[in-house]
Amino acid sequence: MPRIQLAELTAFAAVAEHRSFTRAAQGVGVATPTISQTIRSLEERLGVRLFNRTTRSVALTEAGERLLVEVQPILIGVERALESVNAFRDTPAGALRLAVTRPFATMLIAPLVQPFLAEYPAIRLEIAAMDAYRDIVRERFDAGIGVGERVERDMTALRITDEFKMLAVAASTYLEGRCPPETPKDLHAPTACGCGGTGPSSPGPLRRAISRPRSRWRAIWW
Repeated sequence: MPRIQLAELTAFAAVAEHRSFTRAAQGVGVATPTISQTIRSLEERLGVRLFNRTTRSVALTEAGERLLVEVQPILIGVERALESVNAFRDTPAGALRLAVTRPFATMLIAPLVQPFLAEYPAIRLEIAAMDAYRDIVRERFDAGIGVGERVERDMTALRITDEFKMLAVAASTYLEGRCPPETPKDLHAPTACGCGGTGPSSPGPLRRAISRPRSRWRAIWW
């Protein structure tokens, strides 16, 4: 069975409805010779005549009437399906799934959730806070928010914050009797806690040693 295109069935239904190639062409938005050629090609591929036509009239054959009965519900269903999709264009709606690194989820995204849902009540917002990189396409996320420059091919990246430095802090009592860390690897101690990351700066040395401010916190920058 030859593969029939939707445009051919749409042209066929238009000619059947208007009983005129000229009016059907106007309704579909193509030239009359184009729709005539489309119907002729459809008949040739099906191996049957769908219309009897003269210079004054156009009428369906028995085969054409049978095809119209089967095709009309399909075309109506396609039109309804397209209209249902148009609703997403006019008013944002449906599920929006975001994969967000844990620090951004709490500091950046959390304060924006209520204002966002108030402005777009038809959207169902799903946020997955993550500690490591995830394949957002394979896991069916709509977008991902994280730190770094790792972007897969064919994906679009958009900066949403200014550049910032990562900061690790430790209490004075924690550092007593311990060697000051020199690299991020030294922070992987059993008693340490914090947010991990896979940014490009992680493996390198700490750019500044532990400072000794007057406060009870001491900072490490890299």
